[in-house]
Amino acid sequence: MRYPSDEPNQAETDAAEAIFARLPEFDVVEGELMPRSARPGGGRAQRR
Repeated sequence: MRYPSDEPNQAETDAAEAIFARLPEFDVVEGELMPRSARPGGGRAQRR
């Protein structure tokens, strides 16, 4: 059984994405927070 408190709070999620999106290591891709190194062709070396 799932409780409502198990669901992520949308305001918290948006705030977390806004913070992480400012960090160079992370991108928000299609609403998913993704480390740049995990992206196909991603990684810091590609970004110039």
